[in-house]
Amino acid sequence: MMHLGLLPSALLLTWALPFAHADGLNQKLESATTNRSLASTFNNSCSRQIEDKSNPLCLDPKPPRDPSVHSYTVSDPDNPWMRPFSFHLTVPRTLTAATWAKIQIANIRSTLPSILRQLGVDPTQVADLVSEGLPLVVAANDAIHGKRSILSPPSNLARREPTSNIRSWVRKVGSSIARPVRERVHDLECFVFSAVIIPAYVSSALTLSVLHPAANGEETTADQDFFINALYGLSHDRAVRVHYSARIPDDIAAVTYGNRIYTSAHRSSKLARRPLLRDRFFQQSTKLLLHELAHVMQFRAFDHSIPASGWAYLKGYCNAGYSYFRNPYEIEAYEKQEQVNELLEDRIGTQFMDLWKTNFWATTLGLPIRRDYIRSPNRPGQFALPFQNGRATLDCKPNGECAGTAEVGLVDDSGVERGATSTE
Repeated sequence: MMHLGLLPSALLLTWALPFAHADGLNQKLESATTNRSLASTFNNSCSRQIEDKSNPLCLDPKPPRDPSVHSYTVSDPDNPWMRPFSFHLTVPRTLTAATWAKIQIANIRSTLPSILRQLGVDPTQVADLVSEGLPLVVAANDAIHGKRSILSPPSNLARREPTSNIRSWVRKVGSSIARPVRERVHDLECFVFSAVIIPAYVSSALTLSVLHPAANGEETTADQDFFINALYGLSHDRAVRVHYSARIPDDIAAVTYGNRIYTSAHRSSKLARRPLLRDRFFQQSTKLLLHELAHVMQFRAFDHSIPASGWAYLKGYCNAGYSYFRNPYEIEAYEKQEQVNELLEDRIGTQFMDLWKTNFWATTLGLPIRRDYIRSPNRPGQFALPFQNGRATLDCKPNGECAGTAEVGLVDDSGVERGATSTE
């Protein structure tokens, strides 16, 4: 899920179909011959018509001069012998809430025929498949982000969204692909699904980034960084931009593309109020932010590429039975958002942040470096939390009242001062 500053423009690469790795010259020559044959089938004569502007199924390989047109390529790591898919997206330099949905649909309509052609679909079936598949692709691109608030995942993660129509259509597309290609593709159904959805996915990222200029995004606050650093080790990552009150569908709480997080939450949710234990608004919005930051980390793991990370996300969605909640990338994000609960929601843990704010410990201690606090085995009622520049300690009475102290000095993530002997 993703952003304009990191969306690679004019990335149309020269197509090549490298032959598979094999030992020995004969094996390489045999592989090269096979791949040339597959490439010929794969092209479906489109290369001979590439300059024919009247043929909507052939994609102009030249980078467009219009600055509102963006070119992308993406390949499937599971099928390295296949040439990358290439597509163009047209997005005006300015967008309004009234026009961005139309632009999105227009991009899907313009790229779908070419993607089917690049898949190696029988040319005589492309027009009918486009007519049938257009509304299904639009709906599927919306469904991959889920239909409920991510703060309330269903108890049964095995629930699957009703996707029989898109699944049937994807299988129909797969059966229309030339047999030599179809028989060699690994995980054909999810390969086809990812290929037909990826232009819509990237278009969503691009249109949202234009609709919400980067300058309007906000950096995370110190209050948010308290938990972000504890979980991810990120101390005020300036690359991350949060767009509050974003123009996204009402039935989702947030969506992330690249380093850009778009949330329906109000910007007032970025500041905590004391006592934190009672500030449910900040607690929920922080969990949402931690969830979306998991997607930022996933994006960065794919060389900061929205098409590459998007392809992996789509593959995960398909292999999970077309389920948002069973997508491994969403499962990871849900798990991440719960991992600082001891500091965010616990009766003892929340007091660390209350004292951190009240005593201005941010300037001396920095941010937490551990996602949970440490209980002293020798002194009941004593708890510690290690920070970047020291340690905070709570001494709590049975009634829950705690007094806090701060110790400045280098500590490890166990809360023990480096080079000193632990008294616990």
